Amino acid sequence: MQKSSSLLWIVVSLIGFILFVAFFYMLIVYSKDISISMPLYFFLVVIIALISTAFLSGAMKSVARFKASSQNRSLYLSGPAVIFFIIIYLGYKYRPESTGENSPLSLSVLLNGPEGLEESIKKGQVRVRIAQYSSLKQVDNEGTATFTGINPQYKGLKIDLSADIPGYNLVGKPVYVLSDSGVYTNLTLNLQKKLDSIAVRGNVIRLPGRTGIAGASVRFQGVMQTYKTDSIGDFSAILPFKSGVETRIIVSKGNREIYNSLRTISENDFLSISAN
Repeated sequence: MQKSSSLLWIVVSLIGFILFVAFFYMLIVYSKDISISMPLYFFLVVIIALISTAFLSGAMKSVARFKASSQNRSLYLSGPAVIFFIIIYLGYKYRPESTGENSPLSLSVLLNGPEGLEESIKKGQVRVRIAQYSSLKQVDNEGTATFTGINPQYKGLKIDLSADIPGYNLVGKPVYVLSDSGVYTNLTLNLQKKLDSIAVRGNVIRLPGRTGIAGASVRFQGVMQTYKTDSIGDFSAILPFKSGVETRIIVSKGNREIYNSLRTISENDFLSISAN
């Protein structure tokens, strides 16, 4: 009965050893195609190493020995123990490479001024929105804003990007997307220096009734654009001037000029214009 039990144990451990050999063969040959989590992979390696060691222990009749001295201690390993650690080492060496498919994505945004890399951008902030992801980052001393922890399912999606950089504007409105193949996306934003500008509002009225004049044309000397009043005589404009500048304002209705005068205008002024 004991001999039969020993034979059964050897057969079972032999099957485990054969499975171990087959497992490592497939691992080495198909390592790039294997998709398995690292914790599960190493759990299987340990189990197979134990099964293989059990078979070799029965065949080799080897044990681990420990020898101690008065001050120094040394551990001597032989037989199955050595095989066990060799299997663990091989399992680590030939572990499947991570494809990064489930790794969080990262986005790096580099800011360039009109002079390119020679013009350092070290202040400001960049905001990105990608599907449900939204984040605001400060620009670092290298002119870069870095975003991490982006859902890997967002690969290839459009990036809604805006930047608030003191003294600069974005050039155009290019379309940006996350890389659809890698976990890292690097973007470069080209900036242009802001021109001086002020925002003003106003209305054009007719005396003595102070009624608004609809459809009047309002022009500012030195500005090509013409601004129209609405149904109650109101208008708004963004002008390429510094705050506190003096400029001539000309208002006409149809072919008739109804106002022409120099005015000093500042940021957020409300200009009340009384037409003749």
